[in-house]
Amino acid sequence: MKLFIWDDYEWRLIEDSDEYDKKKFSIVRTLFVQWPKENGSEACNDDIRKYFELYGNVELVETVNGQSVDESASITPNIHEAYVTYVRSSDAFMAFSKNRVNSNAIKVLPADTWHQAGFELKDFGASTFVSDTTHHCNDPKWPKHEVRAIDLDELSNLSDHFCEHTELTLRIPFEKRNLKIIRKTVRPLKLQLRKLTLDFDFIEKDINCLSFDEYIKRVVEILCSSVGDKFCSLSINGPALTTEMLDNFTPMLRRLTELSATFQSTKVSIYDLRDYCPSLEDLLIFAKSWERSVTDIRHWPSLTVLAILGEMKFQQNSEDGRRFGRFIELNPQIETLEITVVIDIHMCKLITEKLPKLKIFTFVRETYTDIDLVLDMLGHLKQLEMIKMSILNVKKGELWAMVKCAEKLRKMELKTGVLFQNYDPDSVIAEQYDRLITHAVKLHDDCECHESKRVVEFSDTVGDITIPHDGPMFIAIVNSVNFNETGDEELFGKIFHTAQATEQFYPNSFQPIIAECDDTFTYIFINCA
Repeated sequence: MKLFIWDDYEWRLIEDSDEYDKKKFSIVRTLFVQWPKENGSEACNDDIRKYFELYGNVELVETVNGQSVDESASITPNIHEAYVTYVRSSDAFMAFSKNRVNSNAIKVLPADTWHQAGFELKDFGASTFVSDTTHHCNDPKWPKHEVRAIDLDELSNLSDHFCEHTELTLRIPFEKRNLKIIRKTVRPLKLQLRKLTLDFDFIEKDINCLSFDEYIKRVVEILCSSVGDKFCSLSINGPALTTEMLDNFTPMLRRLTELSATFQSTKVSIYDLRDYCPSLEDLLIFAKSWERSVTDIRHWPSLTVLAILGEMKFQQNSEDGRRFGRFIELNPQIETLEITVVIDIHMCKLITEKLPKLKIFTFVRETYTDIDLVLDMLGHLKQLEMIKMSILNVKKGELWAMVKCAEKLRKMELKTGVLFQNYDPDSVIAEQYDRLITHAVKLHDDCECHESKRVVEFSDTVGDITIPHDGPMFIAIVNSVNFNETGDEELFGKIFHTAQATEQFYPNSFQPIIAECDDTFTYIFINCA
């Protein structure tokens, strides 16, 4: 007799005498079926039974638990979902293999292991992970409030180490991983889980495995049922952001106040996200390419922090520029606006007029043209604390503009001014944006994550730098060609001479940092007033 075995990810047909990992695989007799809903649930189940009995003796057909009885309230009103259980495992395999394509059913898959006959999954609760909550909370070595960041693989060694006041940030990388294990491991954290970081860079071509989309959908279903009241932050990394993915995440998205989404491309807009995340306060979205408009004309009252990263241009005469301008007009509550997007002088004027509460502003200009006018406009923002600006194409003879920027930033009495200059006119636009992201700067000023110290966080190649001064700070980053390759020995001297000239406005200088990457050098100068 043959057995159909499955581990929520891949399947096999084996002889009943064959050895297999019984902890990993379960014997399949139950299939998950999506069927066209032409009549009521009972009639659909009768049609399903008649159809699947062509492949063997069907023991049971039952409607998926939780499916709406009210047809009009169902998320998928035209689809009926049911479990079909066969008497023989080999018949279940026959039905599955014959109906993967060209089937009367919409979809046929092995049911998840916790639906399989003979398989029992313990209903894990918080007590499974907390053997004595009162003991932990009263023990001086356990703080009353703790934030822990862990990887999924660490959980098995930490089962007794979470009290009810612990908030967890869980990272889940999606290589080949058993869904049963994910569900068993994550569900006990429901009371503590605050943030999830999900890495979807997972591709599997094995014909006996679920597709990427099917696998991810099942994982997301598990996670959506495993988040509690503390959950408010989600970070997603993957190849593409689509409306289908957002649909799967809906129960989690509605809880969020923070969302970070990093993808190679996106087929959604901020308009879409606003409907999925009505309570969102902090949004960062990065994509190499955008297949839809970045923003649409909607008010998003909860949103105060918006970061848009990618290769775009918000010009007044472009459709994207007009829509983004309208979005700015409708959302004057925004306090942080970070966009690695080229903006023109008209967009800058609109931002300074319509965002009076702006505290942090990041923007990109193609050249130094009109930079004096831009900074004069920003000087009218009374609550502004930090400016991060990037000049993508600094031509020969324009490097001295760094000194002018330092002077104007000092007069504005900002806490921090950051200037990135790409002094490499021959580089293509994609390289310029890549360098922007590589040398992104994040300031930690009196925050818990760095023990209330003032820290400047650069890329992994540079690391973190602790700043002992509390006064205004100016950071200049210059990306240039490798003078060892070009033979332009004067270039090195020009960059350092220009940086030294900014010390008349910010006299406390730090040791310069030089980072070499392929055929370029990056110089980092940090000065404080």
